[in-house]
Amino acid sequence: MPKLGSAYRWIAILAALATMPARAQRQQSASPPLSFVRGAASVDPQLQNKWIDLQADTDGLVIIPIMLNGQRLMAMVDTGAPTVMVDTDWATRHGLRFQSYQKVRAMGGKSVQTDIAPINSLQIAGFHQVGGAVEVADLKSLSSVADTPIDALIGADFLSAYAITLDFDNHRVRF
Repeated sequence: MPKLGSAYRWIAILAALATMPARAQRQQSASPPLSFVRGAASVDPQLQNKWIDLQADTDGLVIIPIMLNGQRLMAMVDTGAPTVMVDTDWATRHGLRFQSYQKVRAMGGKSVQTDIAPINSLQIAGFHQVGGAVEVADLKSLSSVADTPIDALIGADFLSAYAITLDFDNHRVRF
């Protein structure tokens, strides 16, 4: 993909996000499956305020490593996403078993299926969750527009509990 100017790149990313379930309007009302229960969460005070290095050269995107079921993946902090969401291809490659959750209508009327996958553990900075589930959706278009692999989104279910400090000069973030 050719490099875009920073402003144009943000417009392209926002357009891609507009087609993602994280930005979509629900097409139908769906109750979460029984597997979509909150896990037991804890916070490690020693890791809580630790700076996390951002992935370099991301034009202002906040992309950090997280751990899901003991596997490392790169996740973009997205204040518009309602939940932690994992890419379908990543979930399949790493053996997550997912079930249909809901269809959402993206901008332009396109219907997109999202799934739910039970997890063993999730670690983001000093936050650690045992059990629960994550939402699963196709994030390929977001990775393509961002011009970097994005395996997951960190959404409001996590972000609403934290103040976020960004230090773009030193390419780091902390929660």
